[in-house]
Amino acid sequence: MCKNKSAVSLLLPILFFIVCTAEASYFTQVNLDGFGTPDNTGGLETKTMAVFNDKIYVGVTNQVDGAQVWSFDNKSWKQENSSGFGLKDNVAISAMTVHENILYAGTTNAKGGEIWAFDGQEWRCIHSGKFGDILSITVKAMAVYNGRLYVGLWDQVNSRPTEVWIYDGEASWELANEPGFGSIHNLCTVALGVASVDGTEKLYALVWKSFQYKGNDAGCEIWTYDEKDWVKINKGLEGFGEKGKGRNGMEPFSFAEYQGKIYIGLWAFENGVGWEVWSWDGKQWSHVNKNIIKETFGNRLCLALTVYQDRLYAAVTDAFTDFELWAYDGERWDRVVGKDCATPSKFHDLGNKLVNPMAVYSG
Repeated sequence: MCKNKSAVSLLLPILFFIVCTAEASYFTQVNLDGFGTPDNTGGLETKTMAVFNDKIYVGVTNQVDGAQVWSFDNKSWKQENSSGFGLKDNVAISAMTVHENILYAGTTNAKGGEIWAFDGQEWRCIHSGKFGDILSITVKAMAVYNGRLYVGLWDQVNSRPTEVWIYDGEASWELANEPGFGSIHNLCTVALGVASVDGTEKLYALVWKSFQYKGNDAGCEIWTYDEKDWVKINKGLEGFGEKGKGRNGMEPFSFAEYQGKIYIGLWAFENGVGWEVWSWDGKQWSHVNKNIIKETFGNRLCLALTVYQDRLYAAVTDAFTDFELWAYDGERWDRVVGKDCATPSKFHDLGNKLVNPMAVYSG
């Protein structure tokens, strides 16, 4: 985990984040550093903000007292859970999503990531320990599809093939996919999302392959699910490079739907020049940031993608010490935070290491 101070930058209409032109952008910090304690930190968690009951909720890592969930109502912040949900072993909030009147939060826990549900008044644990035979220390991904909660898993202990599980809303969980989507090299479902690219709403799963695997399909896999069948939509382009030739270490990290397409942000972990964003229109893939790669040298990870006021925003980083924010209108990319921007690098604070999650909240 990167020991940054959990300063929160939200994409908030008018008040906190205003994009006036390509040349002017302004941010306002809306929380105390670390929500008042240096023990509240951040890492590479990407889906730990959610809008629920007219507030924005933020999940925070705390390896001393346990993970925290904070809410903001456009006036003040409030801690909404007991630290770690009563267990110091729950060191991080790893994923969040909302369905109707329930906020779901997944944790990182060495004994198995937990999943908690919040109705605005009380929290209840809906899963702890193993999922079947798999011990997923981190509940890596969450999404609600057709009224049911899906979670993506990552066995960091035994490197078992990744699994996706479904919650029925009452008490039971069931396995939704063949482990590893049929491959022992598929180790982590890093993100889940829902989109309607071809006119039919589907669940999308972004899957990491082992960095050590160097076959012709090395890289990553993107799958869709319609509650009947899983279909891989990047077959032959697993490395998002030359067709039929894998690129190991090219891993998906972020997901968004924008202008009728899905967008996937990649981490050039061992291959490639830098962060990449690819779009899928239901028929073909396109590398949409190819022309600015040289301008962003050193930033290898597209950590988060978020749509705000008709533009797609990409938070990119070297994964350790520096980051930038870019905006895309479907044709052109503009740097919003970083070199030669009105908003200076690191938001003028050297303690800021990454932009993790992003969310749009109007209060």
